[in-house]
Amino acid sequence: MEHKDWVTAALLSDEMGVSIRTVKNYISDLNGIYTSLIESSGSGYRIDRERAADLLNEASQHIPQTNKERSAYVAIRLLRSPEALSLFDLCDELYISMSTLRTVMKRTKRMLEQYNLILNSSGDNVDIRGEERNRRRMLSSIIFDESQFSFFNTEALQDAFDEIDIDYITETINLILFEHKYFINDFALFNVVLHITIAVDRHRKTYASFNYGEVLPVVPDPIYELARELCEQLEDYFEIQFHQAELDDFAFLLYTSISTLMLDDINESNLREYVGEECMSLVDSMFTKLLGDYGVSLEQEELRTRFALHIRGLLLRQKTNHYNHNPLTESIKASCPLIYDAAVSLTSVINGRNDYPPHYRRRDRLYRVPHRQLSGGAAGRKIPYPDRPQLSCLL
Repeated sequence: MEHKDWVTAALLSDEMGVSIRTVKNYISDLNGIYTSLIESSGSGYRIDRERAADLLNEASQHIPQTNKERSAYVAIRLLRSPEALSLFDLCDELYISMSTLRTVMKRTKRMLEQYNLILNSSGDNVDIRGEERNRRRMLSSIIFDESQFSFFNTEALQDAFDEIDIDYITETINLILFEHKYFINDFALFNVVLHITIAVDRHRKTYASFNYGEVLPVVPDPIYELARELCEQLEDYFEIQFHQAELDDFAFLLYTSISTLMLDDINESNLREYVGEECMSLVDSMFTKLLGDYGVSLEQEELRTRFALHIRGLLLRQKTNHYNHNPLTESIKASCPLIYDAAVSLTSVINGRNDYPPHYRRRDRLYRVPHRQLSGGAAGRKIPYPDRPQLSCLL
């Protein structure tokens, strides 16, 4: 496209650093895919510049353009591949030189190290070494970040896993929860669907045995049976077989993501028994901090119940290093800085307890403070809580 007139094969050969025969083969291949894209004559070759510009523009939307995007692409390819990948094949896929790829691989190596994974090189091939659970966690994190989901976008997830029926997974989860009278919001549903989709994808490829290497908290029998029912339906549909550790993992995931629809059975008198003394102690400290620092009272019984149930799941995820992705993090930080500040403040209450890890990841940061409670009124003023509160999500 840099040449407006006819250009010879010899000139293209010099510019590209390949033989004249290779140039002619490339042109033949291109015309085989895109009919009459490149004309030929005794004067050389000439490309249809308008068509070529459209094709390049379309291709640029799918081919990673920056080293950050390329590193994520390479990581996903490595994480999903049952075999080592060729460096030369990766160069061809990304349309970059080997020297550029080596820069990309250094960045990919640093990404892997964050998940205790190792980039292994053998000649011109590379693969990943490490635990299966860490592979899945990294894959989940990258796909979420790269796909730029709003709240729940099955189309984007389907693009990432085009051979897996995402709609079936989503519908199956919703139907089972509805039949057993459980509720899950879109934010939590996406995390569950992504988690299960990755598990299904990994089962369709050769991988090491899945094992957490840690003891998960005991899950109530009804939720465990719910997870078993979900696994059985997914196994039949996708013709796979989950391991026992995966069933335990799914059960725990549901335990920390869903809530019962029968909230009327839970009240102030039995809430402590339901969520535990440890959880209620934190909730009391958080409410006290909100009142003292922001002048906001959240003592309405229904809010207190829902908030405590949410904190129970949050604490379980933190203790076992399970973290949910929240697509609204940056949006809330920019548009509702007071709510974001309150969320960070409440997070400090958890971090101040000695029996919790000293850090708390942004993706699962507390964000259950109602917009209306923090956006209106001066400090020290008690703002009435509406009958049907709209709560923001957890960061």
